[in-house]
Amino acid sequence: MSYESAEFTENERALWIRAREATDALKEAWEAEGNHAIWRSRDREVAHVLPIQLEGRGRRYLYWTRKAG
Repeated sequence: MSYESAEFTENERALWIRAREATDALKEAWEAEGNHAIWRSRDREVAHVLPIQLEGRGRRYLYWTRKAG
């Protein structure tokens, strides 16, 4: 099977950096709405994934195949 791919690693890293910025910036707003649990969940996710991205251990690719014939 033949395939093509595109790498999105830099986009993924930029997404998690922005996620950290947004999570930090919006904490008070989420808490004011009574949504601390939702904010905390997002904060934990970012705290887990962002170091992986910043250390270069995360990769993101898109693969697609072409039909034979």
